[in-house]
Amino acid sequence: MRRPCPSPRRLHRPLAALLATSAYLGAVVGPATAEEPVTDEALREQLQLRDSVIIELQRRLEQLEQRLDAEGVLPVERDEPIEPVVTPRPQEGLQVDELSAERALERTLVETGALLLPVGQAELTPSTSFTHRDQKVPFLDPTLGTLEARVKRDEFRFGLGLAVGLPFDAQFELDIPYEVVRRDISVRGFTGAGAAPLAADDDWGNAIGDITVGLAKTVWRENGGWAPDVILRGAWDTSTGERVDNGIGLGGGFDTFRGQVVALKRQDPLAFVGSFAYSYTLEDDDIKPGQQFSLSLGANLALSPETSLSVTLNQSYTDDVEFDGDSIDGSDQLSASFDFGGSAIVAPRTLLRVVSSIGLTDDSPDYALRASVAYRFNTPFF
Repeated sequence: MRRPCPSPRRLHRPLAALLATSAYLGAVVGPATAEEPVTDEALREQLQLRDSVIIELQRRLEQLEQRLDAEGVLPVERDEPIEPVVTPRPQEGLQVDELSAERALERTLVETGALLLPVGQAELTPSTSFTHRDQKVPFLDPTLGTLEARVKRDEFRFGLGLAVGLPFDAQFELDIPYEVVRRDISVRGFTGAGAAPLAADDDWGNAIGDITVGLAKTVWRENGGWAPDVILRGAWDTSTGERVDNGIGLGGGFDTFRGQVVALKRQDPLAFVGSFAYSYTLEDDDIKPGQQFSLSLGANLALSPETSLSVTLNQSYTDDVEFDGDSIDGSDQLSASFDFGGSAIVAPRTLLRVVSSIGLTDDSPDYALRASVAYRFNTPFF
């Protein structure tokens, strides 16, 4: 005969243990909050902990069923034993979706001007750069004979940039630079015994640079087709900077208007960028710098969701300088450089970017190094 059903008091302890274990399981392996990124190692630890709790829960459930069956309540007939539920471990190299994989890449494209910010977002970008130039200019002196002037310039630039995403796929841009220049000039004469130093000068100059105000607009979207994204950009380099400080030319103090066309084509995980720019400078104090044509071609590679690399070839041609309406022969310049850079997301909303540049022509800087930190935030305006 079957025994009478045990009282609820006898079932209290095993059922309480079952409920407590279930509550603990939900608290431990519940979904992570959006504010705490889940790493591969943390995900593996959570899954291992969940599996162990599931196995323990199943063991206690079996003990409870066996006890109830022995007391003649809720007889259980089972053809096969309960198999523990084990979640497969994530494979090495966590798979991420396409948008996550392009996170650092897209941040890099925004900083380089190949992609615009979404409406309502902004980026504040402090930066610093170092540029070294070393030029040797031979000339003939009627009294001293053949001489050589060697001019070395170390240029330090500190900048603060701001970009704000606007409606209608537009973006406002602002850049405030500060220039510090060290110039070292030495003149040597040539004799039968070799070169002899004749004069030397070492000075420093510094001043605020030309503040730049610009506006960019996306005029064409790739949308998976053959055509690239196209951005039109217009900028005004104001004449806020100084031309000369302590006898050292700083290159500022002219109003320059610049137009640019940027094309972006994706072939994941690569992004190819090409741009063409034209600059026109207004005359001031009978001096008119030459117009400039610039062309650049580059490729960006997403190595991981947090890192990317980029290579760029830059070329520019600057026409002759005009003084009092007459062109100064030989003052035109052809400059080319090869840039190699890397970007990494070092903190939430924060991108670190470092770019090195090597000059390829006599008119180019010998080398340059630039570092910037872009911090993204939401604006209350849109």
